[in-house]
Amino acid sequence: MRTRSDGERTRARIMEAACSAFGEMGYHKATFTEMGRRGDFSPALISFHFRSKDDLYRAVWSTLLTRVHERWPVHGGLPADAPAEEQLRAHIRASLNRSCDPDLASLHRIQLQERANATGLLDAEVRDHHLENQRHMRTLVRDLLGDEATEADVDLCEMSIVNQFSALRPPGRKGRDQEHHGQSPRFTRADIDRLIDHITCFSLGGVAAVRREIAARKEGSA
Repeated sequence: MRTRSDGERTRARIMEAACSAFGEMGYHKATFTEMGRRGDFSPALISFHFRSKDDLYRAVWSTLLTRVHERWPVHGGLPADAPAEEQLRAHIRASLNRSCDPDLASLHRIQLQERANATGLLDAEVRDHHLENQRHMRTLVRDLLGDEATEADVDLCEMSIVNQFSALRPPGRKGRDQEHHGQSPRFTRADIDRLIDHITCFSLGGVAAVRREIAARKEGSA
């Protein structure tokens, strides 16, 4: 097995410290000095390995996104010809695990920060990440609904499925409901298997109901 060189180990330490600092403090407040403190290295090493703070920020995003895809791919490792019902369960499993994986907390925080106060450095990357997940879900929904489904049918089903993911509270994060109403999503990582089963079952039931509506609509127009 190939061992890491000193330079690779240093770069890895910088990346971990930068992930933590950017995630907790945001792009503007995170400094090389703070990263060096967190990773126990000289801040000057960052400038040796990365051309600029912008370059480091983009590298952090790329590293975190690679981690997401390696740990929780939306297809769940299933073949492309697996039944759509199984693929939907795999997508739900991946989405829920992504949201509560503590090693991905910095990615979610960076996403939230970019939405609230965009730096302009990750606009395309954040958008592409969202669209990739959305396209996969919409493809599954369209397959489950059948050829007669309209874009509106797909929109409504996608919304109904994806919004259920917010029932899971990520580690260490308070939900908006808690801030405004004294409550927060009640489910935690310990409930994830139960949530996967419930959301899958509930979603497939809803899709089946929409399929019946589509069939009735077709008969009515015949």
